[in-house]
Amino acid sequence: MLTRHEGEVTSFLRSVHDQGCGTVRANVLKGWFGLNNASKTIWREILERWRDISEVPLLVGQGDGVFSFAYGEGLKVEEGAWFHDIESWT
Repeated sequence: MLTRHEGEVTSFLRSVHDQGCGTVRANVLKGWFGLNNASKTIWREILERWRDISEVPLLVGQGDGVFSFAYGEGLKVEEGAWFHDIESWT
């Protein structure tokens, strides 16, 4: 992750924790990390930061040019679901 975006990423994840969900444009997410694609590197770093915030699973879904995140407490992820536990992307 680019150092200048660390606070922005942490703030976004805290917002997901507090509000239950959040979305970020794919190009913004990739820009935070200085990468051209949403690789495992991004998901590992997000998961690491999330674990500093919460023990509850973080769920993520990919739409048309956007990623949606959800606080996973009480939610069940099944095969074929739109949301996935972020751990499955790392």
